[in-house]
Amino acid sequence: MKRSQAGLAALLGFRTVGFLVVQAGIALYMATRDHAAPWTAAAAWWPLAAMLTNVATVGLLITTLRREGLRFADLFSMQRSKVGGDLLLVLLVMVVAGPIGALPGPALGWLLWGDALAGSRAMMQPLPPWGVWVALIGFPLTIAFAELPLYFGYLMPRLPTSPRVAAAVCATALAAQHMTFPLLLDARFVAWRFGMFLPFALLLGFAVKRRPGILPWLCVVHALIDASAGYIVWQVSNGRPI
Repeated sequence: MKRSQAGLAALLGFRTVGFLVVQAGIALYMATRDHAAPWTAAAAWWPLAAMLTNVATVGLLITTLRREGLRFADLFSMQRSKVGGDLLLVLLVMVVAGPIGALPGPALGWLLWGDALAGSRAMMQPLPPWGVWVALIGFPLTIAFAELPLYFGYLMPRLPTSPRVAAAVCATALAAQHMTFPLLLDARFVAWRFGMFLPFALLLGFAVKRRPGILPWLCVVHALIDASAGYIVWQVSNGRPI
């Protein structure tokens, strides 16, 4: 059974809403504990929101694919004869992705706040030890099976439009999800979160469109990149400011 256009649109926004729902739940818990700023405190727990949303995403993908007579593994179209070429393209993508992924954040930080690291300081807050482990392990491990597989493995080939438009739509949705991951009630922060990821997401989308076999390798690279974000949480939680 194929998804309707409305169902595909809902999947495009699933993670954006998921992050928001989890953060709202954490904020509600903080409010019951009489926290002075429950929403801001909840935003610091973005690694937990990510992990829970990732698990929900994988569960949704498995269920959806099963209804279509497919398996989760079918999202990864790896062919043994093309592994060498896939790995070469992944290496090239990562070389290009280095500056594309790293530069927009600081550049937008200067533009929006006059401080390249202002957004990172607002997002990276200290967590207790178990929260740090979520950031270091739970967040990157689960995102490898959730984010890119949803947008570029499942949705991109199924959107009823041209491959290029589908890649652009999925990449934009991937970048847009970061506006609620976490959501701080500051228009500059929301713009920063979206803008810093859009170029990187577009690069990944068009690379996978060109050669779908690179998707599983990109998922591994994605997990390693996000583990570095968990490391920053560990640093901040141990009194080392950004």
